[in-house]
Amino acid sequence: MKTSEFEQGRNILMGVSLFLISFLLLRTMYIFSDSIIPGMSHLYNLYSGNIAPNIITVILFDFRGYDTLGETFILITAVITTTMVFGWGSIKEAFKKKESLTMTEKSTVIQKLTAFPMSMLLVAFGVTIVLGGHITPGGGFPGGSVIATGYFLSVVIYGLRKTPFRFTHKFLINLSTIGALIFLLTGVV
Repeated sequence: MKTSEFEQGRNILMGVSLFLISFLLLRTMYIFSDSIIPGMSHLYNLYSGNIAPNIITVILFDFRGYDTLGETFILITAVITTTMVFGWGSIKEAFKKKESLTMTEKSTVIQKLTAFPMSMLLVAFGVTIVLGGHITPGGGFPGGSVIATGYFLSVVIYGLRKTPFRFTHKFLINLSTIGALIFLLTGVV
């Protein structure tokens, strides 16, 4: 695969940008490491178990920001790496090809009978993880992964056209808009 001068320049720019962002993030973390007051840190760690109702909440209060920062950093790194490795040209070529929506192999009777209840259980379990994220280690990221797994299971077994979960693009946009409004109104109230 021959790369043009534009692609080489873009890859160098992406690499330098990633290096600068990583350097600035690590430098900021190093600067803030001196601002921790040892006595206050000791007192906080001593009494934090008595303030929170359980040990899960203590973990959630203390490390939730680091968890979100780590997840965000992993997602951004994955996008940047995928873009650098594959480039935009090959991604555009992949979308030009028309693929068939019909299934190549038929599912067995057992797969068809168990896939729908299993998909429903996975979606319900994912919603439970999302709704219980404020008191347990979980939330939107793992809950969304479980919900997506339930949806993909139904697509693999029944096919894209016959899946029991028929989510249109408009429905998903409306759902995300309602979720964002609920999040905004909860923060305002």
